[in-house]
Amino acid sequence: MNAPNQVSFLPDDYLDRKLQRRTNIICLVLAVLVMGGIGSAFALDQQSINRIVQQQRIVDQSYADAAARITQLHDLQTKQQRVSHQAEMSASLLEKVPRSLVLAQVTNCLPVGVSLLQLSMESHRHVFAPLPVANPTQAPTARAPKPAEQPVVFDVSLRLTGVAATDVQVAQFINHLSRCELFKDVNLAISDEYQMQGDTVRRFVVDMTLAADVPHHDGSPANTDTAALELK
Repeated sequence: MNAPNQVSFLPDDYLDRKLQRRTNIICLVLAVLVMGGIGSAFALDQQSINRIVQQQRIVDQSYADAAARITQLHDLQTKQQRVSHQAEMSASLLEKVPRSLVLAQVTNCLPVGVSLLQLSMESHRHVFAPLPVANPTQAPTARAPKPAEQPVVFDVSLRLTGVAATDVQVAQFINHLSRCELFKDVNLAISDEYQMQGDTVRRFVVDMTLAADVPHHDGSPANTDTAALELK
């Protein structure tokens, strides 16, 4: 209320309205500042989220590229193993030790005074031992991996029939064969007297095994036929 000696020409509620307007302006300014701060914080958060999402995409792409390279490496290793196995299978179908070399080695081992009458070679397909089972009690799965095909390998045995003047020459011949790297398990099977053109000589039979694994040339099932070579 104004003093009695002062006269005011302003309305009674002018100051109240002025204070109210000032308060409203201050509140509006504060509200604008708060909204601006919230909007700025939201924009910064959105930018940060976008950067994180972009980095995640880059990392995911890196993992995808690495997984693709690993898959390609596995495929390459599988192809190399398959090619290597095919090469091994192809090599197993070739005769590793020619028969001419076998005959030459036998001839080189003959001492003086020893003659061969017959040489026979017999081949049997080598049977590989079955792979051990990890857990015999475990039931086989429906999609068990197919075992790899093994090379066709044949065990080749040889039988030599010959004549010599004495048992010493026969022993020398067996000793020479035992020292040859091409043969193993050289054993004297038979040694007896034999009439040859009116002379009494020692007829002997030697059994041995070819040291190298010799696959059959056509990869057919086990060949038990005997290939004999008459020597005169």
